[in-house]
Amino acid sequence: MRRFYEVLLIWLQGISGRVVPGALLTALILALGAQSPAAAQVALGSHEAFQTRFGHVSVVAASEFEEELAWNNQRLGLRNRFVVIAGAWGLPNVEIDWVLIETNHGGNMCPGTYYLGLVDPLGIQISPPFGECLGRILDLEVLPDRIELVLAHPDVSIDQQRVVFDGLTLSATDDAPVLGDGQAELSDPTQWLSHHPVVALRDGNEQARFLAVMSPDAFQQMARQMTGPGATQAREGWILGSACTAHQCNASAGVWGIRLADGAPAAAILRENAAAETFGAASDPVFARFLAEQPL
Repeated sequence: MRRFYEVLLIWLQGISGRVVPGALLTALILALGAQSPAAAQVALGSHEAFQTRFGHVSVVAASEFEEELAWNNQRLGLRNRFVVIAGAWGLPNVEIDWVLIETNHGGNMCPGTYYLGLVDPLGIQISPPFGECLGRILDLEVLPDRIELVLAHPDVSIDQQRVVFDGLTLSATDDAPVLGDGQAELSDPTQWLSHHPVVALRDGNEQARFLAVMSPDAFQQMARQMTGPGATQAREGWILGSACTAHQCNASAGVWGIRLADGAPAAAILRENAAAETFGAASDPVFARFLAEQPL
C-alpha cells in the first residue's frame, strides 16, 4: 500500500440521514507517513446528506423505486434503486473536497457501483462509474490534485485495482500478482476455516501448493469458478473448500482440499454435464467423497 499523505479525513458518523456539519472537516488528521495495513478495509458510512465546505450533497427521492443525488438541492441525474453518500475527504489549504457515492440496483448480480465527486467553489464534478463486480475498498489516498482508491478484485490473477480521479478523468489499473510466489510449507491450512474458500487461493503459499499439481491456467480457472456461495470445513484430517460460480451455481464450481498429514493438495474443476477435472490427491477417499457430494 502506498503511504498516506497528510490527509484531513472526514469520517461520516451517526445515523443515516444525519447532515454532518462542515466543522468536522477538522475532525481528524492522519499523520504524514501513516500506512494502512494490507487487506484492511476503508471504513465507509451510509448517509443521505453531507455539508461539504463548498456546498450540500444529498440523496433525494427520484421516483417510487429510485433515489437520486443532488447538489444544493439541484438534481444531478445520478439515479439508482439505492444511493448513499459513503464518505468525504479533503486536504488542509486545498480548496477541493472529494465525495464517494455508492449506488445499488437492488439485485444480486454485481449490485454495487461507486462514483467520485470533486467539490470546489465552482460546484461538483461526478466521475464515471467504477467498481462494479469488484470487492471492498482497501485503501484511499487524497492528494492535492486527485484521489486514489484501491479495490479488492475477485479474480486471483488480479491482486487489486487502482482507481484515480482528478475531477476530469477517471482511470483504473489492475495490479497482477505473481502466482505461486510463496512456500506451501509455511502455510497452516487450518487458518482458512473461518474464510470463504477463494481466500486461500489468494495466498502465495497456498498458490505454490496447488501449482505443484496443476497449471496456472487450471488454477485460475478453478478460482474463477469459486466466486459465489461456498464454505470451508475440516473433515477426517482434511481442510476442504467448495464454492460455485457467482450467478452460475448450476453451471460451474470449484473444489479444493489439503491433507493435514502431509500437506498434499487436491483440486477439482466442475462444469455442468461434464466429468470433473481433478488434480493432485483427488483419489484420496476423503476428498473423493467430498467431491461426490457436490451438486454438479
